[in-house]
Amino acid sequence: MATLLRQFEADGDIATLFLLGGSQDQTWLEGVPAKVLGSPRDNKIARYLRYIFQLPFALRAFRPDLILCADPRSIFVAAAIRKLLGLKTKIAS
Repeated sequence: MATLLRQFEADGDIATLFLLGGSQDQTWLEGVPAKVLGSPRDNKIARYLRYIFQLPFALRAFRPDLILCADPRSIFVAAAIRKLLGLKTKIAS
């Protein structure tokens, strides 16, 4: 993922990683434009509350052309937020 984002930037695109739930090892995020929402140390309810209340505002501000999702849950969350905000953003997995 980090390599893909760096390639987007090398091609002149603006790319930002919205990482839901954080990462145990954050070294792979070095040099990657990322907005991390939540932490693996958070309990499940706290993580979901962050997604519900922070992710829509972050996506509305960024206005992405494409959202790449890594699992079915993130696809569902992205689709719900897209519909809620009336975005025409494409979702891919």
